[in-house]
Amino acid sequence: PAFPAARALSTGSMALANNLLPILLIISAVVTACSAIDANESTILGRPQSRIYGGQNATEGQFPYQVLVTRKGDGTMTVCGGAIISRNYILTAAKCANGYSPSEYWIRAGTVKLNSDGVEIQVAEVKIHPQYSAYNYDIALLRLSSPLSFNDKIKPVLLGSTALPEGTPAIITGWG
Repeated sequence: PAFPAARALSTGSMALANNLLPILLIISAVVTACSAIDANESTILGRPQSRIYGGQNATEGQFPYQVLVTRKGDGTMTVCGGAIISRNYILTAAKCANGYSPSEYWIRAGTVKLNSDGVEIQVAEVKIHPQYSAYNYDIALLRLSSPLSFNDKIKPVLLGSTALPEGTPAIITGWG
């Protein structure tokens, strides 16, 4: 089953500074709830259940910037989303990349499947926002140990050059 979800949302009536809206849209696209999965329980990984609420399953290549961020260690696998911003860097939530050695983190790009297909690359460095706390600045950059090769299923997220008007629908992607 495919896990990345797309959901159309309205930006509502929030008044945002013109230069903050593209950044907020990217953060919204990559900040997903992290969940710990017991790697020893293959039944969990073998029979995933959709956690999409009000959205739909993505198709291969539909969101080529969306990656899976995982931490493999102590018998658990943490699952989060991220966005490709260049061949060497992924943008993700700080809560997904905080407190462990960078070598424990991996990304999977070019697939909508949780544990197969696409390419898997180890993370070389984690940069957490210096003011990160549980409720603020929940953003991190992951430097990859080797660069991504771009193709139809692996591409960087495109940043707009102008602010969107209030009420413009937006797409949020993630892993459930």
